[in-house]
Parts: sequence; C-alpha cells; structure tokens
Amino acid sequence: MIRRGREVQVITFWDNQEDIDSVAESPTYQAVLRRLLGTNILVGEQTVRTYSAHLFDFSLLERNIGDCA
Repeated sequence: MIRRGREVQVITFWDNQEDIDSVAESPTYQAVLRRLLGTNILVGEQTVRTYSAHLFDFSLLERNIGDCA
C-alpha cells in the first residue's frame, strides 16, 4: 500500500490474467469490499488498473515506496 495525502494505492501481484479476472467474482473479495464500503473508509472514485511486469526488480519498488511515505 502506498499513501500520498488522501490518495492510497494498493499493489498486488498475480501469476496470470485468469487469476486477476477471478478476483472480482470472488465471494471473499465481494464480502471484504462490502464491509469496507460500509465503513466509509473508501471515499471518492475506486479504480483498478492492470499492468504486466516481467523480471521485475522489487528493490525499485521498495525505493519508490520510501519516497512516498
């Protein structure tokens, strides 16, 4: 999770597109989302973006997260 002021980004990593697509239909995910929405913790627009990463250097991510804190 990365926070900049009131904006928060959550980053997850998946093995394949099929797994990514199945999350939105997951009963567990839907239950968690309903609970979060019920608390008003999620405000404003909610978006999902998907990117492909190959041979990703996680040390770059750690460095960038530190810059956002």
